[in-house]
Amino acid sequence: LSYDDISLLPNFSDITSRKEVDTTTKISRNNSIKIPIILSPMDTVSSVKSCIKMNKIGGAGVLHRFMSIDDQRSKSKMIKDESGFSINAIGLKDAEERIRATSTFTNLYFLDTANGLAKNVEDFLRWYKTSGFSQDVIVGNTLTKESVYRLANLKADGFRHLIGPGSMCLTQVKTGIGCPSLTGNYYAWKAVRNWELSQIDLFKQDKPNPSHRPSILADGGIRYPKDLVKAIASGCDAVICGRIFAGLSDVVD
Repeated sequence: LSYDDISLLPNFSDITSRKEVDTTTKISRNNSIKIPIILSPMDTVSSVKSCIKMNKIGGAGVLHRFMSIDDQRSKSKMIKDESGFSINAIGLKDAEERIRATSTFTNLYFLDTANGLAKNVEDFLRWYKTSGFSQDVIVGNTLTKESVYRLANLKADGFRHLIGPGSMCLTQVKTGIGCPSLTGNYYAWKAVRNWELSQIDLFKQDKPNPSHRPSILADGGIRYPKDLVKAIASGCDAVICGRIFAGLSDVVD
């Protein structure tokens, strides 16, 4: 099922004003945002200016990695100084160098890869979790229950989930890999739920701790506000958006 294949039904609400609604959600295991919207780490979307503005209004901007390490370090510092929160995208090729250069000014890292179900992604996560860095790390992109569950067992703090729905993504066209967004979101929710249940001590009858679970971030395919709503309703914590913000960023800042 895709977002267009379903509609939501209303339910009873005791909310008398939209001002009463709290949309705070988790962006990673140990970080939260007030609005469940995240800028995609693309060079036409997530500049210093756009990241600062998104952070200040309660969403999140992820500084893209298509720049030198020195530039990313200085821009990350600017974002952190101006908004108090900084997220950096990193790739596998020079991940260690970028992390060591930016860690002082970074609250959270986004791993920028096409396929989270890959050995080098798992190797990176094992290295990161044993290297003494305190920042949470979001990994991906994931699409299947297996990919989410495997990475949850390796202590991923969240998932960039879905492959192919983004307006600029050519993965489905070139490889045939993809899944309608609503079904894909269900796979992630189910995998995280199964992982939570696997953490229960049956002898102590412990219950899953919602604050301990990794986040699910629907990556791409958000065309209208209703798509965001359906992504949240299908188990995601927040959405990553590119197209609706493309062109609003000053890429030379």
